[in-house]
Amino acid sequence: MKNMKKWMNAAVAVLLLALLSGCTRPATDRYVGTYTYKTSGTVTVEVKVNIPVTGATVSPGTYTFELTPEVGRMDIKGYGDDTILVSMNALGGVAQAFEAVLTADGFQLVPATRMLQLGLLPKMEVTVSGNAFLLDGVLYLHLNYSGKESALITSFSITDSDVLCLATISRNL
Repeated sequence: MKNMKKWMNAAVAVLLLALLSGCTRPATDRYVGTYTYKTSGTVTVEVKVNIPVTGATVSPGTYTFELTPEVGRMDIKGYGDDTILVSMNALGGVAQAFEAVLTADGFQLVPATRMLQLGLLPKMEVTVSGNAFLLDGVLYLHLNYSGKESALITSFSITDSDVLCLATISRNL
């Protein structure tokens, strides 16, 4: 009878453990949902003229450009235990997708490329990375832009960026 009681206690413990482990939610669930977002900020570009030309349309120097604010819909889906997929669909613009990895206090975007227009400069292919955290239902996504571009006799290099994307959840998935 004692062995039967030990066996029953062990069976109940195993059953409880199985039930509890089945109820745990992936860490990615915290971020999963549909959001509305707005992105704004500045990008600083150093312009170099490779060949001196009189009457050039762009003078050498460092310029800070205010980004055109971007608004749209952001969808975040779980993609494994510690990876999420972030897609941003700008209103009247383009869609951008990022893979992101969870960190202790949020998530880190895996660098991805996109095209960016800054003032009268030629369109540049830039690398976008960043990190995010969730606070009181608002997702704060700090974006870092980097990249270089050459056009005819000039070259452009991003030296700094200060870009913030704020997103509020409109629907949990």
